[in-house]
Amino acid sequence: MPRINASNLELALFSVLMAMGLIHFGLCFWVYRRIRTRHPAIYEEFGSPGLFWNRSRHNQRLLWKFMSSPRVKELSDPTLARVAVFIRVFGYCYLLIFGCLFASTLRG
Repeated sequence: MPRINASNLELALFSVLMAMGLIHFGLCFWVYRRIRTRHPAIYEEFGSPGLFWNRSRHNQRLLWKFMSSPRVKELSDPTLARVAVFIRVFGYCYLLIFGCLFASTLRG
């Protein structure tokens, strides 16, 4: 059984973060498509962003604010509401793992 040392831990954390980044892109693609097709007025409020095109920090902040607000539940779209909760938890987990990786690299 291999020993777990700092180098292996950092590699594992980095790999998890990379996988989570890909999952994040998939979730964003799904959310943008869902909002564009089922809630076009809200999609226009965000400035009609795409996964890569017209994806400014401002548009991302608007989307995050919307996904964190009770407004997402008012759309009568329970699937989108569940995904909004998942994205928030997923984002916090990402930040926690990133913090662990950052702390691990600082420790040396």
